[in-house]
Amino acid sequence: MEMLLEICKYWMKRVAKENKGYVINQVTGTDEHHAYINNNAYTNYLVHYIMKRTLELAKKYGNDIKNVLIKTEFNGNEIENLEDIMTNLYLPFEKTSGLIPQFDGYLGLSRELEIVGGNSGKIQKNTMKSAGGMYHKSQIIKQPDVLMLFAYQNMEFSDKVYRRNWDYYRARCESASTLSYSVHSICASDTDEPESAYTYFMDAAEVDLSDSHNAVSMGVHSACEAGAWLSVVRGISGIIFNEEYLKINPHMIPWWEEVSFAVKYQGQKLKIVLTNKEIKITSVSENNKKICISLCGEKQELSPNQTIQKTISIA
Repeated sequence: MEMLLEICKYWMKRVAKENKGYVINQVTGTDEHHAYINNNAYTNYLVHYIMKRTLELAKKYGNDIKNVLIKTEFNGNEIENLEDIMTNLYLPFEKTSGLIPQFDGYLGLSRELEIVGGNSGKIQKNTMKSAGGMYHKSQIIKQPDVLMLFAYQNMEFSDKVYRRNWDYYRARCESASTLSYSVHSICASDTDEPESAYTYFMDAAEVDLSDSHNAVSMGVHSACEAGAWLSVVRGISGIIFNEEYLKINPHMIPWWEEVSFAVKYQGQKLKIVLTNKEIKITSVSENNKKICISLCGEKQELSPNQTIQKTISIA
C-alpha cells in the first residue's frame, strides 16, 4: 500500500487538467519510435487502473493501513483528489471507429513510413529504427503499445473493439522489438486465429535459437522467452488471473497434440493438461483450500486433490 500510494502521488502531480479531463502529456510509451507524445493510451489506461485499485484497497483496509497513510502523508483531501483525477482521467477511445488512438494525433499521421536521405532504410541496431525513417510523421510503430491493454492488462472492451484494434495495430507494427511477438500471439489466440498465434509463438520461442534479430552475441532475450511461455499459458490456454476467480478459456492449436504445465493461483498449485478434445485442471493434494474457477464461462469450485475436465468444442 505504501508503494501504491507513492505511485499515485507521483501521477497526481504529473497530470494536467484540460477541457477533456485530466491528461498526461510528454511521455514515451512502449513504442519508442514515438517519443514525447501526449496521452499515450497504454500509459493513461494503466494509470487509471492503478488509481482505481489503490482507492479500492484503501477503502477496503481502512484503519488497518492508518500508519501507512500517515507515513505517506496521504490524508483525506488527497484521497478525495485521487478519486477526482481517477474519475476524470482522459482515456483515449474513438466511439465511431472503435479504435484506441495510441496517442493524441496518432490517427492523423501517415499510414506509411517515409524514408529520407541516401540510405535504404535498413534497420539500425542501436535504435532498431529504419535509417532515415520519419517516424514522427508515421503510424508505423516499434512494438504493440495499445495491444498490451488486451494481452497483458486484460482490459475489458467488447469483442468488436478488441478485433478492430488487433487488426489495425498489427498492420502498423514493425516488430522491431522481440517483445512484440508474445503480445501478437496472445491477441491472435484471443481472436481465434491459431495459425497466427502459432507463428508469433514460434517467433518468440526461436528468437535466440535462430538469432533472428542478430543480437544473441550480446545475451539472450529473457523477456521474449518469458513471453513465449505467456503465449502458451495466457494465450493458447486462455488463463487469466482475476482477484475472485481463475478464468480459463482455451484456444488450442489444432495440430498440437497436448499442452501441459503448472501454475500457482492464490498459493494453490494447479496442473493443467490441454488437448484438442478436452482440458483437465487438477488441484494437487498438497493444497489447503478451494479455489473458484471460471472454465469456458462456467464457474465452479475446485477442491484439493480434485480434477475437473471439460470437452473442448469450437462450435
